[in-house]
Amino acid sequence: MRTYVNNVFGIFLLILLFVSSAEANPNLLGPSGLIYLPSAYPAGGIGYYSLSGNKITRFNTTFFNGALEAGVLRDKLQGGYSYNLKLPVLEESGMMPQIALGIYNYNNPALEKTNYIVVSKFIDSFGLTLHVGYRSKGDLKDAARLFNYSTIQNAIDDAKSDSGKTFFGFEYSFMPMFSIMGEKFDTSYNAGIRFNPMPMLSIDYDFLDIKKTRNLKEKKVLNFNLSFGF
Repeated sequence: MRTYVNNVFGIFLLILLFVSSAEANPNLLGPSGLIYLPSAYPAGGIGYYSLSGNKITRFNTTFFNGALEAGVLRDKLQGGYSYNLKLPVLEESGMMPQIALGIYNYNNPALEKTNYIVVSKFIDSFGLTLHVGYRSKGDLKDAARLFNYSTIQNAIDDAKSDSGKTFFGFEYSFMPMFSIMGEKFDTSYNAGIRFNPMPMLSIDYDFLDIKKTRNLKEKKVLNFNLSFGF
């Protein structure tokens, strides 16, 4: 009986491997997107990364055939959960880009929720996806919980700054399993390499604040994401 169950489970995993989408890439804030930047495309997946000794896990799923994305993020140091939603309001078609509205950091113990609008466009002939958006930045609630800053004052200054409300970025696929990402988000420029060794798995190696405009303790992060087709 155990052998039969193991065989069925193995077949199930193989089916997932070949039918799952590689789109599911929860970003470091929770919503699917690039590094910190949310895209206009909804996707579901499970993500994990560690930064400054903190363990972050994320879970996103889509509803109504991609008409809504919802997700939850767990911050181990905070010991709680924050939530995100993404609602596509215009579907990409021809020259028309994809447009979505969203929120993240909802119920976050350190930051107020942040609202955003984002426009994304895939240019097939170049293998390039462009993103641009605007966000209404949440206010600071607890600087001590913003774990990747060198000092609490740096966290306070960043959270209270009026700069960084607009964001933009790109993803360029240059090989079947590889793409490179770049973005300007908040006051920093970030870059990353995305590796899709199989349809259900992506691994991002991200470089944070490459122009050194923020006083961060760690500037490299390995971001793992799994998609199970939901």
